[in-house]
Amino acid sequence: MQLASSHRAQLCDLPRAVANSAVLRSAQLASPAANHTAPCLQRSRHSPNRGQLSQSLVCSAATTDAASKPKSTDQELSTDLAIAILERAASRRDVPGPTVVRAMTTLEKARLPSDEWPELLGTGFNRGARWQLLYIANKDVSQGIKRGETPLIPGVYCPIPAAQRFDASKSENENGIFLGHLAAFTFKGSYEWNSKNKLLTFEYKQIRLKLGPKWFEFDITPKDPNKPAPQGTFSFLFVNDKIACARGKAGGLALWKKAGPTWVASVGTP
Repeated sequence: MQLASSHRAQLCDLPRAVANSAVLRSAQLASPAANHTAPCLQRSRHSPNRGQLSQSLVCSAATTDAASKPKSTDQELSTDLAIAILERAASRRDVPGPTVVRAMTTLEKARLPSDEWPELLGTGFNRGARWQLLYIANKDVSQGIKRGETPLIPGVYCPIPAAQRFDASKSENENGIFLGHLAAFTFKGSYEWNSKNKLLTFEYKQIRLKLGPKWFEFDITPKDPNKPAPQGTFSFLFVNDKIACARGKAGGLALWKKAGPTWVASVGTP
């Protein structure tokens, strides 16, 4: 794509745009008194139809007057830029929290097609795919950022190894924390995908505890056998072969990174 010389100088790649603190502050809607310039990016367009990817230039540049109100998240970020920001956060963990949340809420509003998501979530290697938990933010944080607020604690990068395992062949889900080969604690059960509303419903039936090389398993018995067991849900906002993000039943947001064999072996996930 050929660009006029006056515009070519304004282009930058994502690593520089995200690493540059001034650009990050503009992407965070810092304050009404600040001038805002969003990062520019040239990259491949992400589409749920993976066979029809096309090259595109995503350039989001916006400036506001010092006395004007910050624009909303969804006005500032394109879908492609939001995906690129989350992929950067997953690979380097250096994107500020408000920007991560803003990117997820942008994808939530985009309502992207999800035909491939169940396969991407539940296939990979050896009993399904593992998804390393990267970032979490509660409901109040995500709503505040959507209103243009800057929360004191916007969320947190997960400080310990935690992961979900989805096995599409058996509709099996296991979620837990893993401390290498020393210990692990997980919940294991089944899940069901609802393609109409992109909702994954799961029900845990077993607690698993690992001490050293040995696993101990305990069945979860419902308090009232005459009532259906409580179920959790994830309303997925986006899934590709690198990242997944969803809103939980309580309203919080989560970002995962698809884990490879090396990470899986190092933290001791089953």
